[in-house]
Amino acid sequence: MSTLQPLVWLFNHMRYTFLPLAEQQHIKKEYRQRVAIVLLFFISISLIIGVGSLFPAYIYATLEERLDLNQVAAFKKSVDAASIASNQKELTAAGALLSSLDPYAQKGVFYSTATAVIAVRGKIKITSLALERPSGSGMTVTVAGVAPTRTDLLAFKDQLALIGSKTSVSLPISTLAKGTDVPFTIQITTTLP
Repeated sequence: MSTLQPLVWLFNHMRYTFLPLAEQQHIKKEYRQRVAIVLLFFISISLIIGVGSLFPAYIYATLEERLDLNQVAAFKKSVDAASIASNQKELTAAGALLSSLDPYAQKGVFYSTATAVIAVRGKIKITSLALERPSGSGMTVTVAGVAPTRTDLLAFKDQLALIGSKTSVSLPISTLAKGTDVPFTIQITTTLP
């Protein structure tokens, strides 16, 4: 056994080469440096490829920007004084039309009427609401929707009659034929204050 001990010691300390330990550490350090250099080389190559692949997109975006700016400049040149004058005339006419609207619209009578109809709806689902002023002092409101039951629809009709002092509510009798999920169209005629 004593003859094998030096061989075992030699085998354990030999590791991979017959070099001394200091030389082995130096080789390992040099190996790590070379691996780091190769890794950094591949990273730099990938960065160069990435920048190179973005360059055509940059050129394309720059050309598109120039094209768009040229189109805007051409559009500004094509707008002539005649079209500006015609637009100003149309705006003046529209302003005159708005100023000549009836005073009822300026007082918010239509808004208050629509708000009153919506306020009394209860469980009723309103699908459309149309307000018209066919005569000088009258207004017609047409309400369409679906009522959960016939009783709810009749209660809604009674509430609508109380909206104004001179209000009449027209509900076709054929609408009341169905007991639940009743589709309806009610016409309300009222006098504006």
